[in-house]
Amino acid sequence: MDTMTTTEVSPRVVAAEPSLEPLIEKLPVETMVNIDFDPAKHIDLKPPSKVHTMTDLGFPDGTGVSPCAASEPFQLFTKDAIHQMRAEIMSKEVWDNCQYSSNLAKCQLRGFASK
Repeated sequence: MDTMTTTEVSPRVVAAEPSLEPLIEKLPVETMVNIDFDPAKHIDLKPPSKVHTMTDLGFPDGTGVSPCAASEPFQLFTKDAIHQMRAEIMSKEVWDNCQYSSNLAKCQLRGFASK
């Protein structure tokens, strides 16, 4: 006698697509000018809403080199500072002299430091 086996199938849960907006508007590389970094002007620290400890992640006290494991995202630089960094990174000089690829990553920028 044939018997049929029934299997309960859970409905597929589909996560909603996140609504993403750029934090910084695009800036054409041509607008780059060399500016000196001024901490008073270019740092805008807004501390993280939470710092997670190693014990928060389930590790016993004394695990690791610091009790701090990770934090929620936080702001460190002003928009002007970020625009300057992006413009420097996207410059022809950096791409011509600092671009590398490997079997793990097709495009890496390495060795760029202000001259």
